[in-house]
Amino acid sequence: MEISKNMADVLLKIKEERDLSLTEFAEQLGISRSALQEYTSGTGVPRLSTVVILAQKLGMEPADLLAGTILQETLDTEEQQAVVKQLLAEYAQQSTTVLEGLHTLLALLAESAENCPNRQSSGRPDDPACEGKV
Repeated sequence: MEISKNMADVLLKIKEERDLSLTEFAEQLGISRSALQEYTSGTGVPRLSTVVILAQKLGMEPADLLAGTILQETLDTEEQQAVVKQLLAEYAQQSTTVLEGLHTLLALLAESAENCPNRQSSGRPDDPACEGKV
């Protein structure tokens, strides 16, 4: 099962329960109609930050939104539930790895700017004042 399909099912179910048009539901969620169309059709997956915001607006946990509401309602077997939980764990790990990499990159850039302030002001990578510095 794909995460986008699970989330699409949840969004469509909530939309139907609230008896809303796609446009009305998009307005309630604070996103464009076209974005919601992608999410409900399973052709688009929002950024993790958007998933968190959508889940908050829907009054649910982000993992539940990604997994397809309550796992027991949407998945038939414990094996399927385990697969979805594993996918969510992998998704979270990949997101964490990316964020850690960005944090490291930002720290290196900040260190470089501190160690070589002339590079920033001159805009030249060959600034003699920064020779040998990263």
